[in-house]
Amino acid sequence: QLALVRGPGRLTLLGQTLDDAPGEAFDKIARRLRLYVLPQYRAWNGGQAIEHAAQSAVCPDAYDFPLPLAQQRNCNFSFAGIKNNSFRAIRARERLEQTPPDGIISNYNDFCAGLLQAVSRHLMHRTQRALEYCLRPENGLFGDASPTLVVSGGVANNDVIYRNIEHLAGQYNCRSYR
Repeated sequence: QLALVRGPGRLTLLGQTLDDAPGEAFDKIARRLRLYVLPQYRAWNGGQAIEHAAQSAVCPDAYDFPLPLAQQRNCNFSFAGIKNNSFRAIRARERLEQTPPDGIISNYNDFCAGLLQAVSRHLMHRTQRALEYCLRPENGLFGDASPTLVVSGGVANNDVIYRNIEHLAGQYNCRSYR
């Protein structure tokens, strides 16, 4: 969710996910990718496994995912499209490589990097819309106060996503915390 908090009990919902939560999408995609077959990822949830696998990407731009809800003028999120595009890309790569049923595609690191970029881009796009709305002087939401962006939930633990959102907040002179 994206919410404007003006004080205790003074919350305005700006946007929410229309389908899967990002962490849920990460878990399902990591399971479909079969990251769990690799010993280094067995103990982690899907988001952690994807983040760590992405760090070893050789070609992080090998997979390009469309930006969900790009034409919608609201602050809602949708991760179902990213999830479905991921499943199709994995299936296509498995066919190309003739991956066995218990195997994993050879460039899973690149796939994870592309996925992480797509989710991060989507979160940033929707957050940017919310920041621009909240910071419009005619809305009178902040006055002279310096706004603060708080990132919470499981995905807030993802360093790549948080660094990107932190950078975005800085462009709007906002402090950010997780």
